[in-house]
This record gives sequence, structure tokens and C-alpha cells, in this order.
Amino acid sequence: MSTATTIVCFFSDSPAGRAAVEVTALQARTRDAGIVLLDAYTRQPPASQAAKDAATRLEEDGLEVEMVLGGTHRSAGTAAVWLADERNAAALVLGLRRRSPVGKLVLGSDAQDALLGADCPVIAVKAHED
Repeated sequence: MSTATTIVCFFSDSPAGRAAVEVTALQARTRDAGIVLLDAYTRQPPASQAAKDAATRLEEDGLEVEMVLGGTHRSAGTAAVWLADERNAAALVLGLRRRSPVGKLVLGSDAQDALLGADCPVIAVKAHED
């Protein structure tokens, strides 16, 4: 990827993951940045079809995209933190699921790993209400 500024998107095939892609695209345009799309829950090739589709949409919008798989990290959240650090990312974008009042007491472990472990700014988004 030749772009100096990079936004890492923690992608999952969910409404929250798709919302993260939308915000990543906005951030990339605003910052004139490339995107590293982390197919967080796919550990071995090939990438998931949903991640491929997301990357294609971003590229069709004129954005520079590189896809990376979750790999051998302990968790998807750890993979996101490692990748953001490795690429010296300007930001890490991730989607958060809506939770019940009881569920709000505990944040998902992958999201928590990313929010607490990243050295760069983390942008957490929720899916749109239908």
C-alpha cells in the first residue's frame, strides 16, 4: 500500500461490521488515507465473501484497500491491535453490537481488546437502527 496514512477497519460480517466499513470509508476520504481491511475472524485464506464484497465496494468508491486475515493471534481484537501498530495506523475502526441492559456490563472481549490495547485512536460505531 503506497498511501502514507492508513485506517485499519476491524471487519466482521454483521450490521456493526458493515457500519464500521462505512465509517472507515468516510475516515479514509477525510484523511486521504488507504484502508487495511482486517477480515478479523478468518484465519486462513481465502478471505470471507463478505469481506471480499466490502473491499470491492470500497475500491469501486475509489479507495485504496488491502485485505488482511486475522491470522494466528490469540483473538481478533489482538489481531486488530497488532495490525494497527504494525501499520502505524492513524485510526482503528470497529463496530460494536447493541447490548441489553445486562449485556452493557460486559463489553465483548474482542472489542475490549481493541479499545484498551490500541495505541492509535479507536473509532467505535454501532449499526443503524432499522
